Amino acid sequence: MRWPTLYIVTAVTALLASACSASPWSHGELSDPPDKPALSNGMVISLGNGSFTTASNLLDLAAAQEWPEAVNLLRVQEDELAGFLGTSPAWEEATVSIHKTSLVASAVGLELVVDLSLQPMSVYPPEDTAKACPVHVAFDHGTWRVPVRLTRSKLGSVQAATESLGILEGELIVSDTALCPQREEVGGGDEMDVDALFGGLAQTLTETFTPWLTDEIPASLGLDVAITSPVSGDPGAAGESVLVDLRTSLADEVTWWHWSDEQLIVGFDMRVSSSVDSCVPDTTPASIPTAPIPSTTGDRVWLLHTGTINATLEGLWRNGDLCMDRPLVASWAIESWSDRWPALSALDAETSLEVRLWPSQAPRAEFESGVDDVEISVSGQAWTLEIYGRFHDADVRLSTIELDLSLRAHLEIGVERAIWLSEGVVEIDSFETQDGLLAAPSEATVLQMTEDWIGLMTSSAPIAWLPPTPQPAEVSSSLDGSYLLFSTTH
Repeated sequence: MRWPTLYIVTAVTALLASACSASPWSHGELSDPPDKPALSNGMVISLGNGSFTTASNLLDLAAAQEWPEAVNLLRVQEDELAGFLGTSPAWEEATVSIHKTSLVASAVGLELVVDLSLQPMSVYPPEDTAKACPVHVAFDHGTWRVPVRLTRSKLGSVQAATESLGILEGELIVSDTALCPQREEVGGGDEMDVDALFGGLAQTLTETFTPWLTDEIPASLGLDVAITSPVSGDPGAAGESVLVDLRTSLADEVTWWHWSDEQLIVGFDMRVSSSVDSCVPDTTPASIPTAPIPSTTGDRVWLLHTGTINATLEGLWRNGDLCMDRPLVASWAIESWSDRWPALSALDAETSLEVRLWPSQAPRAEFESGVDDVEISVSGQAWTLEIYGRFHDADVRLSTIELDLSLRAHLEIGVERAIWLSEGVVEIDSFETQDGLLAAPSEATVLQMTEDWIGLMTSSAPIAWLPPTPQPAEVSSSLDGSYLLFSTTH
């Protein structure tokens, strides 16, 4: 069974899941923005040259699927192209073959480069209103370069748009036809305006390509990550789950993407929404200060503000998901603990121990740089642990434990960009007991229970998934200021 979350969440989060599901990004839902403040740049994606090489390969494949045959270009507005009035040759249809499509980036911006060839087409001089004497033109090697900018939809998903008609270049081959033997060779008194012709072709290429590149370019770059998803990743649970919302900033004054040090930097706002359960105090959510984005280098780097993790933990706690009073309880077979807690022998045969947790404070996560990875420390303060069992066919409270605990572990990235907690160590920082039917177990026994409990959860399910990558890649983790950095290497 797998317990997916949208962000890095501690082992206690895994206790919540009641159904198997996949990564939240597999559902692709994006609803109206929640009515609450967002953490600006809660997640940032930094793309270097390698990402654009990958994007170019993917765009080339996508273009081949979109146009497996030659592309027919139909002129929508004849002789009305701005800048070419009066001299623009007339044409109705052109056919081009797409040979290669690529995406490049620089401080100037993004540019789509399409290598193509033009099959022979008929054009007419402007004065040939009857279209009686066509000229056939073609080119074998041409390049269309068009500037592209990242835009955002009304809901905050990343899209792409052309900024102009671009520039079409090619060595034009011009031939007369047998229909017009009286026509002199091109270059005589009837010279064709090649710039006007190429301008018209570029306009039609833009009209043809724009609907395709709107979503295809963000997808090829791995920027199609805007989503509103339950932490469980199950769309059917949206009405009762904590929702994590990720989208570009919708504020006009915010620069949500820019070019810096040979990297394309794209920022996403993050919000966590939840209800307030009666099992936890109704407190004001903790505010998360924004932080400067670290400088990055590499093909692809995801930067997660550590505050997003604590916001998710607090949302889970506020929603009552950590209380474990319903419907999920952790159970142990008595035989596993009778040697450590001899008083269990008084319980009914074949019964089990059930544990219920009442956390009065939200868990908090802190991070430190390890030797080759990142270490996480999660603290749970003022938590009440109740242990129940069967005695004379009745469920009774065996004992109550008040404790502060902490978990230290390493972040480990597995297959499909799943993030695990490994080498976890549990510590009890404060320990007080209250007897119930039985005298409370020892601190060492409670520590072993807690270690087994958390260890089982962390070893049986990943705690998070990073956003999908356009192509498989290994991922390493590091820490820089308030951001966790996850870098891909090919």
